[in-house]
Amino acid sequence: MEVANRPPEGCTAADLPPVEGAAESWVRPAVEAFRAEGIAVLRVEREAAQRWREMLDFSLDVSNRHARWDWAAGAPPYPPFSADIRTAVLTPDFCRALHEFLTRPAMEDFFRGCLGCPVTVLNCRPFRSLVHDKPGSGPQSWHGDGCPAGVIRGVLYLTDVDEGSGPFQYRGPGGQVTSVTGPAGSFLVFDANRLLHRGCPPTARERDAIDLVLQARWPGDPLRVVNASVNAWPADPFVYSTEGMTVYPPDPRPVRLYPSW
Repeated sequence: MEVANRPPEGCTAADLPPVEGAAESWVRPAVEAFRAEGIAVLRVEREAAQRWREMLDFSLDVSNRHARWDWAAGAPPYPPFSADIRTAVLTPDFCRALHEFLTRPAMEDFFRGCLGCPVTVLNCRPFRSLVHDKPGSGPQSWHGDGCPAGVIRGVLYLTDVDEGSGPFQYRGPGGQVTSVTGPAGSFLVFDANRLLHRGCPPTARERDAIDLVLQARWPGDPLRVVNASVNAWPADPFVYSTEGMTVYPPDPRPVRLYPSW
């Protein structure tokens, strides 16, 4: 079934060329896969993914370092939700490299084709999933995200992922389980409301990945990369603060006050 999202009135999608005119041949098939199946698997250069991994220090537990009432899952200050997952603070070099990748014209075309609008990164969360033999919990258990309208998700592997290193899994319409394996640089973009999914617990090798919350972008705004700790998305998409969070490019308005669509 094709996703029937329409861009909000005034969206910058009206100013962009149609998907059929995309400069790179992979864009249209990837958009069609997302619309038909709820997931598309793209590729980042393997060398780039490996460089990005080297920029991150996975020494932090997954407690919430930005607990606040204006973000979903933001308050009170939750303790770590798992002892088997680590995270990292984004470095300026990492944010800059990810921003350069996501603002490539072909990537902008792809997201506009999927969502009807250009996107911004509401949250970029680096995760290292450690090897363990316990049942999956939290993001390693089967779930749907309950994303607000205009929000889709992404997972980018920073390490090679096979069945023993915690692949992303999703259930198809008949309940069949598909594991998405692939080399470092595999980039999964998916509809987290449509697909039940999980990060399978690693049994042989740890998995490094970045988890992305992607939202339709307000007209006139640039794409920004935000690191909002283990929060999900703003509780109110029109009024929220990124004060104290890592934001690239820097935002002169850390408190977002948008009019309604």
